[in-house]
Amino acid sequence: MILRSLRYYWRIHLAVLAGAAITTAVLTGALLVGDSVRGSLRSLVLERLGRIEHALISEKFFREDFSRDLKNNADFQKYFDAAIPTITASATAVAQDTGARATSITVHGIDDRMNALYDGNNSIEGMLAKPPTQIFPSVVLTESLQKELGAKVGSIVLLSLQ
Repeated sequence: MILRSLRYYWRIHLAVLAGAAITTAVLTGALLVGDSVRGSLRSLVLERLGRIEHALISEKFFREDFSRDLKNNADFQKYFDAAIPTITASATAVAQDTGARATSITVHGIDDRMNALYDGNNSIEGMLAKPPTQIFPSVVLTESLQKELGAKVGSIVLLSLQ
């Protein structure tokens, strides 16, 4: 009975077999590509983090001296090399020249102490230009934000922090 069914419906059985084979190939390929993309993204993130392994985050500001107190603590020194103060906040950016606005951006307030967490190849030293005056500090924009605002080197960007 099964042999007769296979002979009579051989075209349908062949189509089902081909569909199952194609589906298996597509799913296997998607899993391999997904793993590859996940691995690539992980390596990019780890490269950008440098030697940053932990972050202490609070909704309120810490005193800047808190990082110095941590660095001088013997228990802290057993497990960590450095403590660098930073500020992270949500903001809106407006380019003065173009009037273009970008909302819901993340601003990281850092200084040259952050270089201690990066090796020579990934140093952010070149990105932190010295401010022209004490009134207007320098800002480093990502390429996508720069394009969105139409900003150029020397453009004035107004940041409105929450």
